Amino acid sequence: MGGGRAAITGGAFVPNNQWNPAYNGQYLFSDYVKNNIYQITTGGGSLKTFEGGETAIAMKFVPVNPAQPNGQKALYYTNLGQGTVRKVTSGTKIPTAAFSTNAATGSVAKCSTQATTAGDPPFAVKFDGSGSADPSGRPLTYHWNFGDGATSTGTSATVSHTYTTKGNFKPTLTVTNDQGGTSTAASGQVRTDFGIPTPKITAPTTTDAFRVGNTYTPKGSATDGSGAALASSALTWQVWLLHINHVHPVLDPVAGNGATSFVAPPAEQFSAIAGNSRLLICLSATDSHGITQTIEQDFNPHVTSGQTITSWDGYQIHVTANNQSIGGTSEVFQSWSDGGAQSHAITTPSAATSYTATFKAGTSTGGKSYEAEAGTLAGGAAVRTCTPCSGGQKVGNVGMGGSVTFSNVTEASAGTYQLVISYCNGDASGSRNAVVTVNGTAKTVNFPNTGGFTTPGTITISVTLKAGSNTISFGNASAWAPDLDKIKV
Repeated sequence: MGGGRAAITGGAFVPNNQWNPAYNGQYLFSDYVKNNIYQITTGGGSLKTFEGGETAIAMKFVPVNPAQPNGQKALYYTNLGQGTVRKVTSGTKIPTAAFSTNAATGSVAKCSTQATTAGDPPFAVKFDGSGSADPSGRPLTYHWNFGDGATSTGTSATVSHTYTTKGNFKPTLTVTNDQGGTSTAASGQVRTDFGIPTPKITAPTTTDAFRVGNTYTPKGSATDGSGAALASSALTWQVWLLHINHVHPVLDPVAGNGATSFVAPPAEQFSAIAGNSRLLICLSATDSHGITQTIEQDFNPHVTSGQTITSWDGYQIHVTANNQSIGGTSEVFQSWSDGGAQSHAITTPSAATSYTATFKAGTSTGGKSYEAEAGTLAGGAAVRTCTPCSGGQKVGNVGMGGSVTFSNVTEASAGTYQLVISYCNGDASGSRNAVVTVNGTAKTVNFPNTGGFTTPGTITISVTLKAGSNTISFGNASAWAPDLDKIKV
């Protein structure tokens, strides 16, 4: 299915006259991939951006006063990117405070279990409040309380402070915008009373490489600030898949050592390989004083390289040998060197390997074409504009009950024919499947990604047709199928 939205992750109807009346009759919803919150009237009016830069996951209107459920309400929503819950009262949005520290011991931003900011005095700490934000983009003033009696106020998001005595300090940050909107305080911790643990990852090593589908068991050790060994229960592991500009969890935080394994997953799409996707191993060690140190280590894939395709060892690649025309003569697919079907998946081997498709010359590249928009549409399938497509149109919303039927595909004689299917598939997760039914006989066909929902591509399948009129339909009862442009026999 084409369209501008990508991943709807939360939404709420604005309660009439219980919030900002300017939004009466509207629906707010968030799009995780587009990183925006949108507003639209319930009557189907134009789509507008309510708030940009928000990775909202859940949204709900809640009474400001629980004792007055029919009174004024506030909008609450989560911001996944910043790990915060935001509140919007009467349409007036207040800023949110957030900060991190970057001391001599460092911190690991990608790992969920963060290192405690700790060291021996004098201990210099850099505070970074750039994670704070105003929903309307208004300028902020930063009010710091370092927890040792010292404070600082200014318009810079970063500030440094040196702790000169031993202690367990609770620094806070509050931000205000130029309209007087004030955030709740964000708090942290700085320890100068004890030393910090020293964790070490022993498996996998820095030179190891993973293979998709294999199982790996992380191992390590740690000592506390005095050099004494910490028990296995003091260790916490976590594994992430780093995918271009975002991450996916592979192993949620789990305590212990050498007792938990994970299976190396594939990148979610082939372009991830070019984007330097890899696994990240996180190890945290927490001593008896509650001080934590976290380290991270890249776990890179074993890569198989060829002249035309570079892929992870063990990763599946879908290949299709389309029938083609050379000098007006058709070249019809006959076989692959690995015995696979015309369109099939190849599991990347551990060494560079060649695959050859064989074609047989036909007579001419004639045939009959049938436009999808001229077929019978059902179950929500609809005609969409597609400038690069044949006739400037295609049929979208195929699948999830939507279908396209070509009911008058005629041939003079019965036999096996090559059906060339022109389609569009811009699904970020890769290929889509469609159930192709020919005169009542159904089979599932895989349609690789074409690069976009307005970028046509073709695949060719063999079909058995009878003399006279034939019926060919496309659909998928439980998943989205590709958008259809036309078919050619």
